[in-house]
Amino acid sequence: MPNLIKKGFIVWFTGLPGSGKTTVANSAAEILRSRGFRVEVLDGDWVRRTISVGAGFSREERRRHLLRVAWVAMLLARNGVVVLCSFLGFGVNVLLGYVLFRRLLFLLLLC
Repeated sequence: MPNLIKKGFIVWFTGLPGSGKTTVANSAAEILRSRGFRVEVLDGDWVRRTISVGAGFSREERRRHLLRVAWVAMLLARNGVVVLCSFLGFGVNVLLGYVLFRRLLFLLLLC
Protein backbone atom coordinates (compact mmCIF):
# COMPACT_ATOMS: atom_id res chain seq x y z
CA MET A 1 0.00 0.00 0.00
CA PRO A 2 1.38 3.43 -0.84
CA ASN A 3 3.05 5.22 2.08
CA LEU A 4 0.69 8.21 1.98
CA ILE A 5 -2.39 6.15 2.83
CA LYS A 6 -2.02 3.70 5.71
CA LYS A 7 -5.73 3.45 6.55
CA GLY A 8 -8.49 2.30 4.30
CA PHE A 9 -11.25 4.57 3.08
CA ILE A 10 -14.74 4.29 1.65
CA VAL A 11 -16.11 5.55 -1.64
CA TRP A 12 -19.91 5.39 -1.90
CA PHE A 13 -21.25 5.24 -5.48
CA THR A 14 -24.96 5.96 -5.76
CA GLY A 15 -27.31 6.55 -8.66
CA LEU A 16 -30.09 5.14 -10.76
CA PRO A 17 -30.28 1.49 -11.91
CA GLY A 18 -28.00 0.87 -14.88
CA SER A 19 -26.13 4.17 -14.44
CA GLY A 20 -22.71 2.50 -14.27
CA LYS A 21 -22.07 2.53 -10.52
CA THR A 22 -20.71 -1.00 -10.32
CA THR A 23 -18.84 -0.74 -13.63
CA VAL A 24 -17.01 2.37 -12.40
CA ALA A 25 -16.41 0.81 -8.97
CA ASN A 26 -14.91 -2.33 -10.55
CA SER A 27 -12.69 -0.27 -12.87
CA ALA A 28 -11.52 1.87 -9.94
CA ALA A 29 -10.81 -1.31 -7.95
CA GLU A 30 -8.56 -2.65 -10.73
CA ILE A 31 -6.61 0.60 -10.88
CA LEU A 32 -6.23 0.81 -7.09
CA ARG A 33 -5.14 -2.84 -6.84
CA SER A 34 -2.54 -2.28 -9.55
CA ARG A 35 -1.12 0.50 -7.35
CA GLY A 36 -0.83 -1.70 -4.30
CA PHE A 37 -4.08 -1.02 -2.46
CA ARG A 38 -6.19 -3.71 -0.84
CA VAL A 39 -9.69 -3.19 -2.30
CA GLU A 40 -13.16 -4.65 -1.86
CA VAL A 41 -16.24 -3.77 -3.92
CA LEU A 42 -19.59 -4.04 -2.13
CA ASP A 43 -22.30 -4.10 -4.79
CA GLY A 44 -26.00 -3.89 -3.92
CA ASP A 45 -26.97 -7.07 -5.78
CA TRP A 46 -24.10 -9.09 -4.27
CA VAL A 47 -24.86 -7.83 -0.75
CA ARG A 48 -28.54 -8.75 -1.09
CA ARG A 49 -27.53 -12.29 -2.16
CA THR A 50 -25.01 -12.78 0.67
CA ILE A 51 -25.08 -10.41 3.68
CA SER A 52 -28.68 -9.14 3.55
CA VAL A 53 -30.50 -12.23 2.28
CA GLY A 54 -34.24 -11.64 2.39
CA ALA A 55 -33.99 -7.88 2.86
CA GLY A 56 -37.08 -6.21 1.50
CA PHE A 57 -37.56 -2.86 -0.15
CA SER A 58 -39.66 -0.91 2.34
CA ARG A 59 -38.07 2.28 3.64
CA GLU A 60 -37.15 0.60 6.96
CA GLU A 61 -35.79 -2.55 5.30
CA ARG A 62 -33.64 -0.48 2.92
CA ARG A 63 -32.33 1.50 5.89
CA ARG A 64 -31.38 -1.68 7.79
CA HIS A 65 -29.82 -3.16 4.64
CA LEU A 66 -27.65 -0.07 4.13
CA LEU A 67 -26.75 -0.01 7.82
CA ARG A 68 -25.34 -3.55 7.49
CA VAL A 69 -23.37 -2.48 4.44
CA ALA A 70 -22.06 0.60 6.23
CA TRP A 71 -20.82 -1.45 9.19
CA VAL A 72 -19.08 -3.98 6.95
CA ALA A 73 -17.48 -1.13 4.99
CA MET A 74 -16.32 0.59 8.18
CA LEU A 75 -14.78 -2.63 9.52
CA LEU A 76 -12.91 -3.21 6.27
CA ALA A 77 -11.71 0.40 6.04
CA ARG A 78 -10.61 0.38 9.65
CA ASN A 79 -8.37 -2.55 8.74
CA GLY A 80 -6.68 -0.86 5.81
CA VAL A 81 -8.98 -1.82 2.95
CA VAL A 82 -10.29 0.60 0.35
CA VAL A 83 -14.02 -0.11 0.13
CA LEU A 84 -16.01 0.82 -2.96
CA CYS A 85 -19.76 0.64 -2.26
CA SER A 86 -22.24 0.69 -5.14
CA PHE A 87 -25.91 1.18 -4.17
CA LEU A 88 -29.20 2.56 -5.49
CA GLY A 89 -31.03 5.51 -4.09
CA PHE A 90 -30.24 8.95 -2.88
CA GLY A 91 -32.16 10.10 0.23
CA VAL A 92 -31.66 7.39 2.83
CA ASN A 93 -28.48 6.16 1.14
CA VAL A 94 -26.65 9.50 1.19
CA LEU A 95 -27.91 10.56 4.59
CA LEU A 96 -26.94 7.25 6.18
CA GLY A 97 -23.50 7.37 4.61
CA TYR A 98 -22.91 10.92 5.78
CA VAL A 99 -24.02 10.21 9.34
CA LEU A 100 -21.92 7.06 9.67
CA PHE A 101 -18.77 8.03 7.81
CA ARG A 102 -18.63 11.83 8.11
CA ARG A 103 -15.53 12.02 5.89
CA LEU A 104 -16.95 9.78 3.22
CA LEU A 105 -16.25 10.61 -0.40
CA PHE A 106 -19.47 10.56 -2.41
CA LEU A 107 -19.53 9.96 -6.13
CA LEU A 108 -23.02 10.44 -7.55
CA LEU A 109 -23.63 8.93 -10.96
CA LEU A 110 -26.79 10.35 -12.48
CA CYS A 111 -28.46 9.17 -15.68
